Formats: sequence, structure tokens, C-alpha cells
Amino acid sequence: MTKTNNITYFTNFKTVALTFDDGPSIYTKKIIDLLDKYNYNATFFLVGNKIEKFKEDVKYITINNEIGNHTYNHIWSTKYKNTKVLEEIKKTNDIIYDVTKIKCKYFRPSYGAINKNLRSLIKEEIIMWSLDSRDWKYRNRNSISKIVLNNIKDGDIILMHELNESYESLKIILPELKKQHYQVVTVSTLNEIRKIRERNA
Repeated sequence: MTKTNNITYFTNFKTVALTFDDGPSIYTKKIIDLLDKYNYNATFFLVGNKIEKFKEDVKYITINNEIGNHTYNHIWSTKYKNTKVLEEIKKTNDIIYDVTKIKCKYFRPSYGAINKNLRSLIKEEIIMWSLDSRDWKYRNRNSISKIVLNNIKDGDIILMHELNESYESLKIILPELKKQHYQVVTVSTLNEIRKIRERNA
């Protein structure tokens, strides 16, 4: 058992981390409010150049959820010089700190574009995913929810985006996960649960 954000999690329960890329957006607060309904949390990987417009939404994330870095301009990291990529990460970290006073510890490369060289240079923990909802491709709530619910397993990190169809799909996904006794958590909480499980194995 572990406790985060005043929510108690059980290490023997099925647990997944839900992550959202490409925000903040007009859907950020709506997604969080829906998560709150089920006592769930998520990690939001933010694009730096959108933060100024949605400062209050970014602050809202930090109440019970978590922020990650998704570059400043949503660049394809492996197509640019290392200095440019590091500059994009730093710029986003700086604006996140300016708005929230939180030092960002996670990074997710846009498009999942990463290589060995960049991995060695980036100081933040790089977070990828194990289950892609493919919301970016199908843009249909039923298709998205079927992909997630038909493929989900304990320990998954789920990739979603801040899209209207993704938000609508959560109205199907979240109650079903609750029925199946899943805990839906941030990346940090999933990592903590994994460590406890390893110690107890």
C-alpha cells in the first residue's frame, strides 16, 4: 500500500499509468474533472509553446496530477542537432517552473523520436509507453476505447492525446477500468508501486 495526493493505492491491485500528450488545451480541465470522478490521476506531457495561453489549466494539473516535458515546439527530436533538442527541453522546463514552481523530472519525445545519443544527453527520465490508444489516428471514441480495453494489462503506460475524441472515449474507458478494479495513476505512482513490488518479490 502506498499513498500519493491523499489517495491510497494498493500494490497488489492492477495498476496502469495514464498519460496525455500535446497539451495544455481546452480539454485539459475536462479530462482532469473526469479523472477526479473516479479518483484517478494522470501525467500530462506538455508542449511548452502552449503553456502561456493555458496557465490556469497547467496549475490545475498540479493539484492531483503530474506534468512532463514534451518539447517546446513539438519537434521531431532525431531530425535536429542535440543542442536544439536540449534547448527545447530547457525552455519547456523553464516555463513549467515559472508557472507552477515545479521542476519537471520527466520527458517524452514528440512522436516517440529518440536515439541512444539523445538518451545519454537528456537528464530527465525519458518516459515512453506500452499501450498506444491510437487516438491520433482513429479520432473515434469507440475505436479508441476498444483499443485500450482490449489490450490493457497491469503495469501499462497508456498513451493518449488531448483531443475531444480522446476525452469522449474516457467516458467509456474509465468506468470500465473501475469495474475491473484497475488503479489509474501517474507515472511517478506507477514507478513507486513497481519498486515496492520488486522489493517484495
